[in-house]
Amino acid sequence: MYTFPEVTAKCFVRAAQAFCVTGLLTYALSVIILIAYLAVQFLQRLKGVLIVLCLLIFTSGSMTLLALVVMGVKGHDYLAELKVDDREVLRLLATGVDILGPFYVGWSFVVALISALITMSSFMCCMVEIVHPRKIECPSAGHVHRRKPEVKMLRDSNDSGGNSVDEAINIDYDDDCRDGSGGDNDCNYDSEDHKGEKEEERREA
Repeated sequence: MYTFPEVTAKCFVRAAQAFCVTGLLTYALSVIILIAYLAVQFLQRLKGVLIVLCLLIFTSGSMTLLALVVMGVKGHDYLAELKVDDREVLRLLATGVDILGPFYVGWSFVVALISALITMSSFMCCMVEIVHPRKIECPSAGHVHRRKPEVKMLRDSNDSGGNSVDEAINIDYDDDCRDGSGGDNDCNYDSEDHKGEKEEERREA
């Protein structure tokens, strides 16, 4: 039985296999990160998670296209080289392999192209999420939450010895509610001091 030259076959077959394996690994890793991003609320505040997810999705789609191009282009060139040698053509015909016809990838071309298009569409959706963060509906109608980063404030307080010290307060402006008129509504902040200030403003009003 005739076997193709091992060195020639390695030039593009193993390269295409490496692209496919890399694409599968990055795709699996992006699925794991996406599930963790949707399940863990803390990760939804980190833009770096979306950036990593975008890179992995783009890499997965690119590896699929590269594997398709390498197998198609280099496979066509390899078949053209075999057709030049008449002895190789006759030897392959004796084994039942006809290489005189045209070269085509087949249904794998369509499958790989659809897979790459879907992956790139997911990449575009992820980029839109980074550029334009989604808005979360407030429990009360007409209110919208806008995410803001955590802000640290300092306040003066007295320690046990009566000395004035600066105490750091973490205020998580995670629920900045705004209605259609543009005014600030009552928001559920994590800081107890901010809640107390809101209560005093209501009493004075």
